[in-house]
Amino acid sequence: MDAKRPRNTLDGDGRPKSTPRKAMSPSESAPGGPDAVTCGAGGHNGRVERVLRVLRVLVEDETARRIVKWFAAGLGFMGISTLLLFALVDLLSLSVPLATLLVAELSTLLRFLVNHRWVFGLRNPTLRACIQYHVANAGAFAVWWTTANVLTVLGVHYLWAGILAVACSTSVSLATNFLWIWRRRRHL
Repeated sequence: MDAKRPRNTLDGDGRPKSTPRKAMSPSESAPGGPDAVTCGAGGHNGRVERVLRVLRVLVEDETARRIVKWFAAGLGFMGISTLLLFALVDLLSLSVPLATLLVAELSTLLRFLVNHRWVFGLRNPTLRACIQYHVANAGAFAVWWTTANVLTVLGVHYLWAGILAVACSTSVSLATNFLWIWRRRRHL
């Protein structure tokens, strides 16, 4: 360390605090790559650049677009299944066990069709893919149920256990949908 320079004169980027920073346009890159772009308090331009870079990947990368669509469909069907459950129980006076069974199957079939056409861009759904989707959903449910119960036994509050279990079952569902049911098949 330079004996003439007092300690603690470096900023968070390792530069001397007295060194002025040059404001950079979004097309410029700071030394150290595009993530090093900073300007003003808190590196606002650097964060904007990172967000723009992520958005560019999501728009340009086909797999990333499909994953975003897959999550959007899942969130949409969470709302749809809630409305269907309300309609069957409160409007049609079905019992909750029967209503949940009907909603689960109807949502599974509809989401299969949405995933097949909108997420993966395929036209003609097959019975084989539909059966695989049902098996994948059953597997994801088994992972959710097991994880939630094991975490609860280990002392995790049941609500947190349920939330953590959703993350596990979503990972299984994502993997089975992208790597099994709708995986890209290579034609020789």
